[in-house]
Formats: sequence, structure tokens, C-alpha cells
Amino acid sequence: MNYQSKTKSELIAELEQLSKAYSSLKDSYDLSNDEQSKVRDEVSVGKIKLEAALESSSDAIFISDVNGRFINFNEAFATFHKFKNKVECAKVLSESPSFLDVYTINGELVPPDQWAVPRALRGETSTNSEYLLRRKDTDESWVGSYSYAPIRNRNGAIIGSVVTGRDVTELKKALELLRKSESEFRLLAESMPQIVWITRADGLNIYFNQQWIDYTGLTLEESSGNGWAKPFHPDDRQKAWNAWQNTIKNGAIYGLECRLRRFDGIYKWWLIRGVPVVDSNGGILKWFGTCTDIDRLKRSEEELIIAKARAEESDRLKTAFLANMSHEIRTPMNGILGFSELLKEPKLSSEEQFEYISIIEKSGKRMLNIINDIIDISRIESGQIILKIGESNINEQNEFIYNFFLPEVEQKGMQLILKNPLPSKLSIIKTDGEKVIAILTNLLKNAIKYSNKGRIEFGYEKKGTFLEFFVKDHGIGIPFDRQEAIFERFIQADIGDKRAFQGAGLGLTITKSYVKMLGGRIWVESQEGRGSKFYFTIPYHPVLETRIADSAEAEENKKLKLNKKLKILIAEDDEISQFLISITLKPICRELLTVKTGIDAIKTCFENPDIDLVLMDIRMPELSGYEAARSIRQFNTGIVIIAQTAYGLAGDRERSINSGCNDYISKPINPNLLSGLIKKYFN
Repeated sequence: MNYQSKTKSELIAELEQLSKAYSSLKDSYDLSNDEQSKVRDEVSVGKIKLEAALESSSDAIFISDVNGRFINFNEAFATFHKFKNKVECAKVLSESPSFLDVYTINGELVPPDQWAVPRALRGETSTNSEYLLRRKDTDESWVGSYSYAPIRNRNGAIIGSVVTGRDVTELKKALELLRKSESEFRLLAESMPQIVWITRADGLNIYFNQQWIDYTGLTLEESSGNGWAKPFHPDDRQKAWNAWQNTIKNGAIYGLECRLRRFDGIYKWWLIRGVPVVDSNGGILKWFGTCTDIDRLKRSEEELIIAKARAEESDRLKTAFLANMSHEIRTPMNGILGFSELLKEPKLSSEEQFEYISIIEKSGKRMLNIINDIIDISRIESGQIILKIGESNINEQNEFIYNFFLPEVEQKGMQLILKNPLPSKLSIIKTDGEKVIAILTNLLKNAIKYSNKGRIEFGYEKKGTFLEFFVKDHGIGIPFDRQEAIFERFIQADIGDKRAFQGAGLGLTITKSYVKMLGGRIWVESQEGRGSKFYFTIPYHPVLETRIADSAEAEENKKLKLNKKLKILIAEDDEISQFLISITLKPICRELLTVKTGIDAIKTCFENPDIDLVLMDIRMPELSGYEAARSIRQFNTGIVIIAQTAYGLAGDRERSINSGCNDYISKPINPNLLSGLIKKYFN
């Protein structure tokens, strides 16, 4: 390092000027008196300037003549050599001008010809040579930085020497501490999990720890200067650079979230923080900072934002669904209650009565569909739907659906086309036939709802080990960006078409769940204004033995006829349901009893041991149907008990059987199904 001061340069210039003055004085014998006086004045001024320069310098300065004897020295020279003052120093210099008998250099005595003054008088120069100095009469030692040079006259002849020195002991200690601190810092930085960096005051990089190298794959050389910007994501690079420039300008704490490229090309999120290192005057010396991996936190934040958006969207759709559901329930209720009130008019014609009853029936079916959808989606979400795998004739099921929907399609002036490509013996498969019917029914209902012209086609094709069903229409179509959304809950309530508000918006959700349960998948192809084509698949497991039902016998089973009349107890707290069941069972009853509570059902069965059949409602006041059935079985094991419930949940049948019932039927009661159950136990 350069410890030389400007004072020494100025001093040499002054000495050279003084040398010239002395030379002029030597030659003044040939001058006039006035000229000699002028020269003496110049010499006097030179001495004054020299003395001022010597004493104003903080460096130790020693001037000798050509023989090595001192001419002058300053107070700093005496202090540098640990003398009390210039007087003591002058005394020593007079006695031992070389100092060789006063102290040692680097622990050794230096030969007389190797000391600074003799070297300078030989014409040698040296700058900033460091030595460990020690006085013989003390234990104190110090580090001195020496410079020396010869003094020449105008002719170039050496007429003396100048030696300067400076005590750099404290500086050396400070530098050693700094080196030690830097070493400790590097050890600490290399052990930290974060990336550690240091830049110059202008932002050019001078240090990265190993973590940076391991993460980015860049060497320290590649990262130096502005190389720190190389791994930044292109979208973040300019932002990082602008923030950095603004921070350097204002001296503020640097903070930025950005993406850095890993050695394999993957970008991850990092938090970069930096603080300025300042001197005693507040000037920035360098910048110190860290990079912390926040990728997981950032991803979590993004996931939370997405989840929040989804929750808000779900809440919005639920609100729309509830508004639509309110409309859906109130509309058929308005038809049922309104036309029921009109039926009370005494002067109605038979045609009007039939029309009003038809409207009530349609409204009731519409409300039942809504309730079934709500129950089904609840059962699906709670995992209560159980597949009932059995033999199903796909061709016969499709023909049944075709005949069911044909009048409705023809009423709208359209065609309904069915395609059953497999022969009858190959169309019998192992599957849950009820689920397949429900899927096709939902898809055909939508096709009819959203079509007003053309034709509707449905059917299937055998593709490998699957049957691929389709339902095609020429209706309004579905926008491309909503073709996935329509299978989600409540989405239908959000579609901007008035016909969408004629349903709960759950049909396709239920359909998709059924298809998935059966082991298939469902999708749609559609163009707005040109129609839609829905597809779904189910596994094809054919049954080789064909069983053809006797259609005449099946038709006969629909009629409720028995070999004998029955004594029947209806345990039902709802009067309308009780009245409906009574009318249905009237043709086979010899005696009909009714009760409204579970306790009354037990009492009536105990008092009438000849009762043949009990239709037991599960939910009744005082005592449930399950508990009533258990009590009845304790004193009557032969009586037939059929449970009836409006719950329709998975496990109801099993629970009914376990409580003592013979069988189970769900509400609203289908007369044909009830007829089949009764014939099962009494024919």
C-alpha cells in the first residue's frame, strides 16, 4: 500500500531549490554586492520554507549532507523514533548519526552501508519499505514504512539525502484484523443456507458464496460485475435492475421478490435483501445482502389466491343455484296448489277437470325430479351410492327410453332416432342398469330441452371392451369455454339462456358421477347454434345365456290381483300418503286399518293377530318405524312388514331388514312396484 505523502515531494522540491540557492551563494564571490545580497535573501527564504515544510509534515523527515551528517529533521522524526523531543533526538544524532547502535531492524543489527542514508548517498531510492523497529533501551517495537532518495545539485551531483518514515503499526494491526474478519465472514457465509453476496458501492458484484454457484451453476468469474443479473427471469430482470439502481441512488435497503434460474433451467422464487455498508461519514463502501428461497411460500400464496377465487366462484354459483332452486320449487308448487284450488269449483266440466289434473300431475313430476336430483347429489358426495350390478339388456332399456320420450319429442315437431347395433343375445351385459337408464334419461332430457328442430339421435357402438353411448341433438349448442364447466355443480344456473332455468343444474353432475362409478368416462362435442353430441362409455361384460322375459306375464304383473283378500295395516302419519295407499290397496283388501304413530302400530298388531300385511312408515311421531317393527316381531313372526320411507338413502333397505321388516319401498310409492312386492309374499 502507498503510505507516501505529498509533503515529501514538496520537501524534495524545496531542497532542490535550496541546493540551487547554495550553489548560487558559492558562486556569489564573482557577483556584485547587490547580487550577493539578493542570493543571501533567496537562501534565507528557502530555509524558512524548508523549516515550515518539515514541521507541517506528519511524516518523519531527516535531511543529511553529503557526509551523512544531519542537516535538519522535524518533530515527527523524533516522535517516530520514540524520543521525548527534538533536543534528545539531536543529541543522539550528533553522537550516532547512523542510529545503528540505537535500535535494531527486524531483530538484527544492520551493517552501516545498508542503512537508508548511505544507500541514498550512493544514488539509490526506495519507497515504502516496511521494517520492524525496536529501541535497545526499551521493549517497545513498531512497524515503520521508509522512503529515501538522494539530493542533487543543478549539475546532478549528490550533495545530501532525504529520508521519510511513518509509523504504520496500528494500520498493520487494523489490516490484520480486517483480513481475519474477512476470513471469518467467508466461513460464516459459506455455512449459511441462503445465498450471500457483496457488491461494490456502484453495484458491481465482488463476492458470492458457494450456494450461489451450486444453485445457478455460474462461476464467480461469470457472476462478477453485472453477471449477477444473468439468472434473473426475463420478466423480472428489468424490474430488479430498476429497483437496484434506485436503491444505489437513495442508499435505502434493497428488497425484491423475483425468480432466479436454477442450473437445470427451472425458475424458483427468491427474496433478495441488501443493506449498504457505510463509512464514518455515511458514504457507501459496499453492499451486503442475501437471497432466501421463498418458492414454496410463493406457491402456497398462489394456491391460496386460486382457492380463494374458486371459493368465491363456488359461493356465487351456490347463490345462483339457490335462487334458481327457489324458482324451481315454487313453480311446480304454484301449479299444484293453484290448480288444486281450481278443482274445488263445482261447475267445472270433465274436460277442465282432466286438464287441471294433468297440470297437477306434471307439476308433481317436475318437483319430484328436483328432489331426486338433490338427494342423488347428496348421496354421491357422501359416498352412499351403491352399485347394483346385475344382468341388463341394453337394447330393451334403450327401447323403453325411446318409447318414453317419443311423444314429447314428436310434440315439438322433431324426430327421435334409436341405434341398437348389437343383436339381442349380445346386448345383455353385467352392469347397473338403473344407472345407465338414469344417465341416458338425463342426457335426453337436456337434448329435448335445448332443441326445437331437427332430430335427436341416441344409441351406442361397441368399441373394444367398452360400449360407447351417444346422444346427439341439433339444439343451441354449448360455448367451447363452458364444455368442461357444464359437468360441475350449479353451473347450469349460471348459463345465460332462459331454458337453463328449468332445472336444478345438477343433472350432468350426477350423470358424470354415475359414469365414473361404472368405470367409464363422459365428454361432449358441441358448436354454438349447431347442436351437441354427448358421449359416455361403460365396460362391456356380456352375459352369454339370454333370458327373455315373458312380456304378457310382465304386463299381467302390473295388475294388482291376489288369490285372496288381505287384512292390511297402514302405519302412516301423513294423511295424503295414507289416503293414496288406501286407494291403491283397496282392490285386494278385506279389511283396512290405519294408524299414525309407531306405538299405535304395535298396539293394533297385538290386538289383531290376523293382520296379513303392514305398510310401515319409517318416520313417525312417538316411535320410529324401525323400533315399531322390532317390537312387533317379538310377538308376531309371520306378519309381512314392508318399510316405506321418503329418505331414499343408501343403507335404508339393509337397516329396514335388520329391524324386522320383510322388504323396503321408497316414496313416492310406485303402484306397480308395490304390486310386485305384495305378489312376492302372497301369491
